[in-house]
Amino acid sequence: MDNQLEEIASIINNYNKRADIKINGYRAPHLPISYEECLSYAKIIQRAFKIYKDGSKLGLMDDDKTLTNLRKIKGHFKKSIDLFNELPLAVKNPSKHFEMIKKLGWDENNNHHIIGHFRDTLVNFDKVYDLLVKFVKEEKFKKSKINKEVLAVIKESAVIWRIALNRKRPKYINRGKADDDLLNYLSGILKTFDLEPDIDNAYRNYMKWRKGKL
Repeated sequence: MDNQLEEIASIINNYNKRADIKINGYRAPHLPISYEECLSYAKIIQRAFKIYKDGSKLGLMDDDKTLTNLRKIKGHFKKSIDLFNELPLAVKNPSKHFEMIKKLGWDENNNHHIIGHFRDTLVNFDKVYDLLVKFVKEEKFKKSKINKEVLAVIKESAVIWRIALNRKRPKYINRGKADDDLLNYLSGILKTFDLEPDIDNAYRNYMKWRKGKL
């Protein structure tokens, strides 16, 4: 078992308790979730950290840098195609061509030389490149200097706080500071990722992002 998952699950479990919630005006008891469910939610947080950490899934991204990198990739692909074309025939279509195709799991009836497969894939990148550039420009990602990894973890952790643990939305005191219970919970989870920011400020950034004001 992943030690980090166990730590996160343990933190979630520490705030896991019976609570009264209202459904259509009627009070109903919320029973604590199982430890297995805590582990499942821990995986969600861990996955969010890995997928959202560059900010793109949060609508935050340095699009200028992304477009520059795409142009560099396109240039490298073009250079690779030129180099492929210069390879000698013995390399493009080696004597053990069909044996190599079999090992690669390709269709043995396709006699297109192996290098040709790779070259054609690179050529097709031109079409993909145009679509990617169009996507980045149309999405109009916001640039932000905030720690996107922190925002990713807080985003999923806050959702779990409400949905899985049925905790109330935090009461705001001291100009927007959330209550200590939530801050301790978020702080504990962030530390498992070796992230120890100003938790008050980090949570305020999350609320701004949630309202589209970041």
